[in-house]
Amino acid sequence: MNKVTETLAYDFWEVNGEPLTTEVASELADWANRTVADKPRYFEHLGISSGPASDPIPTPTPAPTPAPTPAPSGDATAQLGALIQQIAGSSVNEGRVREIVREAVEGLGGAGITIQLPAPAEPIQLDGHHHASFADLLALTNCGNVWLTGPAGSGKTTGASNVAKALDLPFYAMSVGPQTTKTDMFGYTVAGTGEYKPSLLFTAYTQGGVLLLDEADTCHAGVAKQLKIVLGQDFASFDGQMAERHPDFRVIACANTVGQRSTAYVSAQVQDQAFLDEWLILYWGYDEVLEDRLVKAYAAKDSTKEADILRWCDLVRKARKRIAETGETKALASPRATIKGCKLLLSGVNFDTVKRTCLTNVWGSLDLERKLLG
Repeated sequence: MNKVTETLAYDFWEVNGEPLTTEVASELADWANRTVADKPRYFEHLGISSGPASDPIPTPTPAPTPAPTPAPSGDATAQLGALIQQIAGSSVNEGRVREIVREAVEGLGGAGITIQLPAPAEPIQLDGHHHASFADLLALTNCGNVWLTGPAGSGKTTGASNVAKALDLPFYAMSVGPQTTKTDMFGYTVAGTGEYKPSLLFTAYTQGGVLLLDEADTCHAGVAKQLKIVLGQDFASFDGQMAERHPDFRVIACANTVGQRSTAYVSAQVQDQAFLDEWLILYWGYDEVLEDRLVKAYAAKDSTKEADILRWCDLVRKARKRIAETGETKALASPRATIKGCKLLLSGVNFDTVKRTCLTNVWGSLDLERKLLG
């Protein structure tokens, strides 16, 4: 226990006839040491110096008659002096001490930001299996606009849809691209009647809900510039219709890149950095543990097809590994191919046909059937 803590504890006991717990006294002392730049003046209010903790503790003097509390000012030392006078000269309990500290900290501009997460009246149970990064996506969505980036077929759209279910909010999905117009995004006013025709963005923005902007990295720069205003403000204009952002409005943008051109995803556009700065970036890769669970679920539906289904999953994994090893950008072996193949096998399609229909781009780009499978 240092000098400040002991002095506070002693003065409180002397005035109120009851002990001030070490925990509360320590909080006061720690806060004082962190907050006040002019420490010698602060310690003068306690009648001690600001020397090392090993210095002798001064003999406490009787509590003085409480002085009027100074009016709040921008001087941190003066406000802290008023705080100590309140504690030493008035009858307060431990709860009041904590309250005084909190009020003083807030008066000095030290109050934090509280984030209130939406809480449905009843817990929402999501059935089935979920991506390993789903908990991160849910947490980020409650804190800002999320840019979900990852390879094609990794389940980004499904993840966004499940966020809406978990939050018990409506789900809206729209695809954006080079030909998406400002009217598509913000709605329009009918000529002659003046009637406003809302967009999905307007509906989600004003009524609440999770809005999915799919293929966001292909968005036209002009539309992205207008969208940035909506993402960063609590009010926005929709073709002249002023609207206030609903507290339950959430946005998830799904993309294969983080606003960069790519040889694998040729329609992706370079996005303005100011636009990208509005987003929390989360990578959403292939979750092979989730893929295994889905494959086993399909295999369990028909034991006679189980061997082919497991063989099919193994083939997709080999193709995926080969693509990664060669750096091939024109081929893809995603979990989407795995799921499509499982469905075809269950419906009675033979294995060779599944290979030709679900991995055509792989065979054509890498000739994997010959190089990998023999």
